[in-house]
Amino acid sequence: MHVSYEYILAGFIMILVLTTTQVYSAMLLNRKIADWEQAAGYQTAEGLLDMLLLSPGEPSNWNDFPDDPQRLGLASANTFEDYALDSQKVERLTPNSTHYIPPATLRSLLGISSTIGLSLRIIPALNLTVTFEEPGEYALTVRDLKGLLVPNVNVTSYYVSMPFDPYTDPEIQESVTDIHGNASLSYSPRANASLVVCIGQSDIRAIATYPEDTMLTVQGNHVISSTGPAVLAVDSATGSFFGYRREVASRYVKIDGYTYYAGLILWG
Repeated sequence: MHVSYEYILAGFIMILVLTTTQVYSAMLLNRKIADWEQAAGYQTAEGLLDMLLLSPGEPSNWNDFPDDPQRLGLASANTFEDYALDSQKVERLTPNSTHYIPPATLRSLLGISSTIGLSLRIIPALNLTVTFEEPGEYALTVRDLKGLLVPNVNVTSYYVSMPFDPYTDPEIQESVTDIHGNASLSYSPRANASLVVCIGQSDIRAIATYPEDTMLTVQGNHVISSTGPAVLAVDSATGSFFGYRREVASRYVKIDGYTYYAGLILWG
């Protein structure tokens, strides 16, 4: 009889071990499936971002009209280059735009449910800060997307008399940022002047102006008037993704020949 109890106890322990192993294996499998689902989910953000960046929208010149487009797309309708965006379309996503498209409308135009959170950022790939020190004197600082200082960046600056005259050549200087990502510019002071600065490293280009609201840009090494700000920055979000599982997608794009980072986050 004593032996029978030992067999029963051994059988109970065996069943307990097998049950525990099965439960643990199921947990691992469910976790693996969740990882697979999350990986597949990233295709949603990737697809939406590509749709936004590769399509000109409908109509393709929707930026010429005050109404929202039937289908949102930021690509330029005048180029065959991928990820080349129309600056006027991008500007519609900035709060200072006369016909601003707010985050909730952006989400709706992308066909995303109101239960899903959205964040879209489009920012320069290199962050160029221009600091006015005294008339004719400026300091430049270049940082990357992580905020790290960037050395050995080529700098071309244009000191332009205002009001702008396209037939008057600006004073041009070229330099390179030092090991701390800084560069100094010195011009003969003018009573009324603006500064336009272009920087480049490898195939990444960025631009900045001082004052920031100067309506000038550089195309083909020539300063020209622009219809909007030289630097665009979009930060459109329907809320905070803190505490939520999120899907992330990003691309590098060109706006008027300058390099920007575009990032889309979905959560909910």
